Amino acid sequence: MGDDNHRIGSTESKCRAWVEQFRRKLRWPAILPFFKAEVPARCSTCSLVDFHHLWGPNGLEEAFLPNQKPYSGGRYFRLQRSDNCDLCAILMPGYELGEFASLGVDFGLLWKPFLGEEAVCLSFQLEVGREAVDRQVSMGKVFFYAPLRYYESAPGFLKPKFIGDTPDYDECRAWLENCQTHHGPDCNRPTPLIDGLHLFDCQRAKVVRADSIVNPHWVALSYVWGDRGHADAAEVSHDHHAPRLPQTIMDAVKVTQELGYRYLWIDELCIDQNNAAHENSQLGKMDQIYRGAEFTIVAAAGRDKTYGLPGVSTTKRVQSPVLRFDQGLIFSIGPEPNELVAEATVWSTRGWTFQEGFLSKRLLVFTDWQVTFYCQKASWMEALGGPRFMRRQDIDWDQWPNQASLWNRDQDWHSNSGVLSALHGSIRLLENYTCRHLSYESDAVKAVSGILSYQREASKPMFHLSGLPYYPPSAHGTSSEATQRPEEVLALTLSWRNLNRAIQTKRRYMFPSWTWAGWSGPVVWVCHYASFTRGIPTSVKTHIRSARMLNAAGQDIEYRSSARNLQEALDSVTVLVLEALAIPPDLFRSKGLLEEGAGQSLEDIIIAGVELSKSLIAPDTLVSSILANVHAGVWSCFVLASQGSLHRFVLVVEWENDDTATRVGGFVFFQDVTHMSGDEAQEAVRAFDSLLEFRTVQLV
Repeated sequence: MGDDNHRIGSTESKCRAWVEQFRRKLRWPAILPFFKAEVPARCSTCSLVDFHHLWGPNGLEEAFLPNQKPYSGGRYFRLQRSDNCDLCAILMPGYELGEFASLGVDFGLLWKPFLGEEAVCLSFQLEVGREAVDRQVSMGKVFFYAPLRYYESAPGFLKPKFIGDTPDYDECRAWLENCQTHHGPDCNRPTPLIDGLHLFDCQRAKVVRADSIVNPHWVALSYVWGDRGHADAAEVSHDHHAPRLPQTIMDAVKVTQELGYRYLWIDELCIDQNNAAHENSQLGKMDQIYRGAEFTIVAAAGRDKTYGLPGVSTTKRVQSPVLRFDQGLIFSIGPEPNELVAEATVWSTRGWTFQEGFLSKRLLVFTDWQVTFYCQKASWMEALGGPRFMRRQDIDWDQWPNQASLWNRDQDWHSNSGVLSALHGSIRLLENYTCRHLSYESDAVKAVSGILSYQREASKPMFHLSGLPYYPPSAHGTSSEATQRPEEVLALTLSWRNLNRAIQTKRRYMFPSWTWAGWSGPVVWVCHYASFTRGIPTSVKTHIRSARMLNAAGQDIEYRSSARNLQEALDSVTVLVLEALAIPPDLFRSKGLLEEGAGQSLEDIIIAGVELSKSLIAPDTLVSSILANVHAGVWSCFVLASQGSLHRFVLVVEWENDDTATRVGGFVFFQDVTHMSGDEAQEAVRAFDSLLEFRTVQLV
């Protein structure tokens, strides 16, 4: 479907300002299985909403609400939850009587003349915000309104269709077939045989070796274990009757068979948890397993594996009423599918499921409302007529507008782009991953090992140091980045800080202190905020003059890509020896009368005339004691990287002896020269930099 085939609005003149926005953020409608035939009850507020007028020729331009205001391309209005109001019941489920909500409306009309059809649907994206003194809670919801005559025609492409009590397997098969047939190599790369792979045979209800199957095709399952423990793979690897399996696994087996497949990969059954060698081997091949699967079933509903897949067997789907009034229908399909799956499910919060979803070439996602589908080229939902209703298949899928993804994918790290651009993409993935939760802190690197392995296959192979991105010198190639020294890349990867200022992070002592894996909680990198030109953070300068890597025995590690078994060698690194710019202790002082002491705040601290109150972020635990520790020689601060001439990332370390230190935190501060002229500003920056001095630290 090309760029010129989509229009928003009832006429050509209305669509131009909308088309790009709509292509970037398509909102899908749907129809639910029942509606009230009688005239619905509406409260005084809801009765003012003129949906029929909105559908009319001037509906997108003229007011349809008495108290509307502009809102990001749409409108917003205020509702109050009332008793015995059918529309309130749809718009404000779970609200207390009398509670207010602000609803923002984002709408669009889809027009497909090349399909020989008129305008298809008007969909609403409502951001529901609970009004409260100390909080604002938003929840994206999708609503649909259309005249009754719209339903007299047969089902069609992108037209709302009945959502039954069970999944529409015909629609699911059409999604898969369309992707396999028309989407090319991005969705259909060949799958090599994976050494040691075991699969669950859905017909025989037992685990079998993949190398005993001729040309095996398998489906993978991504789900949340919860605290229910795991099944014993040995019990389902023999011919006797398999034990009772968790509901989610049993439902996934049924879905696999319904869609014409026999083999299903389930981690707790296909990885022998009692065999350390097999477990480590298969965890190291997670990227191959999920990339090799024909598709991955995502159990996005419920809190653990006992919940099941809604609609498949015992777990029921959520249904909402459909209201008929003003010669039309209005209904909700619940939370917006992408936001629901990516942000508002237990599945989206777990560490292990991040790489399972990201690495899969196709996802079949089960929520409480419906099934959705995602691949590398397109996305579909059960509530809309999909590719089986398409009249043409000569579509440029690279231009397909609803390439909705569960992640803000940045494929630069797996393209022919340079090292720094690839680093940026890798960092974005890790920032997303560190926001998730792990049942076992020791899994911090293991749970993302599949993505780390996948990145070693990129045109600029990325290796890692305990999860920290690392590019060996030869990866820098002969491009404009050829002069990039490994110390500079290392300075960027070390320039991370904890995202939450007020939350006390916990140390993971099984990892070195210098890596994000050594600390719990979400992190961000300073180069994430840099100005990028062709993917290169040109405004970032680094300040590490030399770097060495040591193993636990104190031996230097060969870090060039020509080294044999490079990743294995990097896995032994526990110490980084850095020569970096340090801030002398005498540059730290307090604004107040008290030079030292507990309870310091940002407003109290100055570094060489730069007030830390201008800092972008500084963890409270650092600020409260930084003066005393720096002046006592217990802590030191190293400037590793600068963004532009104003923002500096500072690594804070605690000395164990004269040579060795551990990371205790990091912060970014801002040198305010906005009130100065250009020459004065440059001189102020140079004056600050001239006060710094290089110092060597062994970071463990």
